[in-house]
Amino acid sequence: EVYVGTPEERAAGLRPDHKSNRNLHLGTNVLTGEAGAGKVPSEYLELQRALAVRPESFSSRRQRILTNITTIRENMNNTDDKDDTSKYEATLRVQINNLQKLNAEEEEDIANIGSEMHA
Repeated sequence: EVYVGTPEERAAGLRPDHKSNRNLHLGTNVLTGEAGAGKVPSEYLELQRALAVRPESFSSRRQRILTNITTIRENMNNTDDKDDTSKYEATLRVQINNLQKLNAEEEEDIANIGSEMHA
């Protein structure tokens, strides 16, 4: 699709679709200084820190997993179908495994923090 301009632009002999009239700068969120600048501006670094995805805390992850476990157990208690019960049991094992992994990850993180403090 090519923009050919308004009727007024065409009547005036202007060529808005001509190469010389196109602004082909690519959009970017990288804020830079002058060309060849050796250092990234502090404003950019602050913006990146503010927009960075922060990892979910151990507490909120644990709460989510425990909520899932509670819901699965409630569903298990409310069903009479053996197939559904076996599916809930399998899902419950997955959630318990996730909780164990989370606990191990948190312990490792605490150990790493402790070793950094003594270094």
